[in-house]
Amino acid sequence: MPRPLTADYVLQNTPKEHTKLTSGSLKLSLNNGFHPLYSEHPAGLRGDVDLTTLEKRIDELIALCDELERKHVNMDAEQEKWLQERTRLLEKNELAKSKIEAMIMRLKSLEQD
Repeated sequence: MPRPLTADYVLQNTPKEHTKLTSGSLKLSLNNGFHPLYSEHPAGLRGDVDLTTLEKRIDELIALCDELERKHVNMDAEQEKWLQERTRLLEKNELAKSKIEAMIMRLKSLEQD
């Protein structure tokens, strides 16, 4: 039974000269018509995984990476929004606290009169 093919596995077992990242996508080049994973690979992937399946899996991983990147950007924006809201609420809390302290001081001064 062939073992599952993961992006890390592909990247670790593909020579660097055969991989290239362009415009957010991974390009695997063929060497004399043979894919580097198919030629003398220690895990015996030669006949277990065809190029179409590999391309499909890589496309799925690229789509997943794109989706995760979009989510990350959205989460960063949300975090910034929440940090601004927190800062605004802390300032508002400090203002309320100082007003209450001032009211207490006035009440104490009225009691002494």
